[in-house]
Amino acid sequence: DLEEQDVPGRTKLTEYILHQWAETKKAIIDELRTSPSRVHFTCDIWSDQELASYLAVTAHHTRKDEGSNMITTCSHLITFRRVYSHAGASIADVIFKFLKDAGLLWKVRCNLGAL
Repeated sequence: DLEEQDVPGRTKLTEYILHQWAETKKAIIDELRTSPSRVHFTCDIWSDQELASYLAVTAHHTRKDEGSNMITTCSHLITFRRVYSHAGASIADVIFKFLKDAGLLWKVRCNLGAL
């Protein structure tokens, strides 16, 4: 039977969630840093019913499974932020800050021929 003392309180639960998020974020960043492939980024921005804007950025890359030597594709939501403008500069600020903080700026390439 589940007893009341078996259920963590809100403070402890928050601590568990933040700890797990920090570990997961570090693992994702390490995976992106060591990916043998380029890392591609997609983003989407939208507004809720009260016109609050949100930006989600997803990273896509490949990784080689050490056991089977198979190459698989991976996608990770790397940032989800409230933004106060749909302007390109506002979006770029969020993306640049994440990439800089994560040490991933060196993974970014721009293909001007695609424009």
